[in-house]
Amino acid sequence: MPESFNHAYADIGDVRLHYVTMGQGPAVVLLHGWPQTWYMWRDIIPGLATRWHHGLHWELDLPEELTAGREDIYLGFFYRTWGARPDAISAEAQHEYLRSYRQPGAMRAGFNLYRAMRQDVLDNEAFIAHGKLNMPVLCYGGSHGRGRGMSAIESWRRVATNVCGGIVENCGHWIPEERPEWVVEQLLAFFGEEPV
Repeated sequence: MPESFNHAYADIGDVRLHYVTMGQGPAVVLLHGWPQTWYMWRDIIPGLATRWHHGLHWELDLPEELTAGREDIYLGFFYRTWGARPDAISAEAQHEYLRSYRQPGAMRAGFNLYRAMRQDVLDNEAFIAHGKLNMPVLCYGGSHGRGRGMSAIESWRRVATNVCGGIVENCGHWIPEERPEWVVEQLLAFFGEEPV
């Protein structure tokens, strides 16, 4: 078995259950059928253990069915947990986002963004084969949680020659909403303009 699978047992009274874990963060519980064991998920677990929502979003129709009428629960999870603080996205902003994503077809459009990633990779690889982007790129990653830290700028440096930026302290994934004034200052400086 791969060493990254963590095997453990839970004693719950009359039953002792074997379970396997991998990764960290919010749990996704995968239940096997009979006569299988956890092993039926052996090729799924590693994929989910890293940014798990990607795999779910790639499935055709399934995420739409699971989130229909529950957009607040699903999207609220990301708003609460991907910032540096649970209130990084204001209640007012969440209300507006939910208003938009509750419209017919809106969640499907969002999931299709993820479904296009495989083609995006192929397109990007073909484009980069002709050389990196030359225009200036400004990129920052948040220091907390799902903010990506330096991996954000490192990703851009693989495809562009003129990349500047770094890490934004006290931010998660939602930098423009967590530190809007700071973002304005950085953009004005990047565009060569002085703050008003």
